[in-house]
Amino acid sequence: MSRVSKLQHVNKDFNIKRRDETNKKICILAFRDSVSALKKGEISNKVKLTFVKKNIRREYPEFTDYQCELGRQSVGEWFKHNKYLPELNSFHARFPLLFPESDLFQQAETLFDTVETVAEQPQAPEEVETVRHYQEMGAKHIETPTGFKIQF
Repeated sequence: MSRVSKLQHVNKDFNIKRRDETNKKICILAFRDSVSALKKGEISNKVKLTFVKKNIRREYPEFTDYQCELGRQSVGEWFKHNKYLPELNSFHARFPLLFPESDLFQQAETLFDTVETVAEQPQAPEEVETVRHYQEMGAKHIETPTGFKIQF
């Protein structure tokens, strides 16, 4: 049984339909608390998201210690897979170790490496294609607007 399925019996916010928005809400609250714990202009050196368990306790006081830990794990797992959502962009500069740029480029590189590429044939100039079409239609020669005659 997954962490979320154990929690959904305790609180409706952790059911299958709402778990992503619940995890996002807890994550954003944790980031806000983390930012407020920093001094003005300070950049965090933390490598893990903090204040998650505190926010779960505040939002869901009915949870036991075990359920808080399950919720923390659920939010952590969600964050690991969704850390580059636009809603979290404002936190990138303050928490560079949580949002390493190399991960973003590595994900994009993996995405592009898995896409099939097809080699395109080089296109002949448009004028050559036009002459070829006239020749295929049976024309013996054509005259250009400048008076130049092309014979086949």
